[in-house]
Amino acid sequence: MAMSSRIGAVLDTSKVLKENDEMNLSKILFSESNARFLITVKSEHAEELLAKINAPASIIGEVKGKSLIIDRTVDLSIDELKKSYYGVIEKFMA
Repeated sequence: MAMSSRIGAVLDTSKVLKENDEMNLSKILFSESNARFLITVKSEHAEELLAKINAPASIIGEVKGKSLIIDRTVDLSIDELKKSYYGVIEKFMA
């Protein structure tokens, strides 16, 4: 979403609902657990939306800026994200 919109985000994974205590950052970011969704909504509607969802949910961040910042550990510009995503297979297969 950050790459296509060119808008960054600041995320706090401590607010992600975890399946167990062994969920480290890699598992939180890359696991393909069942029924996980990211929803982007204007901040003034966030609490109303959470009240309507009939499932565990939490607010884990905010859409803003020109970088993807995760837990103050990862800080990648949108341009860096695009460079690491687009053309990677072609680069290594050519």
